[in-house]
Amino acid sequence: MAVSKTPYWSTREIVLIGTMGAVMGVLYWGFSQAYNVYSDALGKVGSQFAYGLWFIGGILIPYILRKPWAAFLGEAVAASVSMLLGTTWGVDTAVSGILQGLGSEAAFALGRYRRYGAGTMMLAGMIPGIPAFAHDYLVYGYAEYQPAINIGMFLILLVSGALMGGLLSKAIGDALARTGTLDNYPIGRERRKGV
Repeated sequence: MAVSKTPYWSTREIVLIGTMGAVMGVLYWGFSQAYNVYSDALGKVGSQFAYGLWFIGGILIPYILRKPWAAFLGEAVAASVSMLLGTTWGVDTAVSGILQGLGSEAAFALGRYRRYGAGTMMLAGMIPGIPAFAHDYLVYGYAEYQPAINIGMFLILLVSGALMGGLLSKAIGDALARTGTLDNYPIGRERRKGV
């Protein structure tokens, strides 16, 4: 389906970004609480398996809206709400969200906001892993780790982004569309046409 030609954001779209972004922000906050537990058990490399969960706001929302800047806005809202609720990483949570949102935005832009199949969704989950890992490397002292550990962490992050960020977002979006609650959005209109 082609990208929306509407040059502005409708009230309905703004409400969806705000509402879903806030819900994702609460979930991100919950993920951060769980991270504090499982990262100790799994170590730095193993803890990367769930990283893609933090990309969902920047993937699910544009999957529904099919509009430029939806990925960036969705992830920025989600990260900001998570930060305001209080995460281990403080203000850096919002910084990370902005970088990750730009990464997902780039994936949808590569498809000219017209492709929303599994491949594009996986790419939208993988690309934010690049700035996310670069940021974490610089801010959280990854330079102290052996190169093999960094490579392992990066590769697992990419896989997590593709599966937990990209494919999980697609599955959630498709499930919501089947309920009919998204009939007034591009994902719902596409489903009704049987595209």
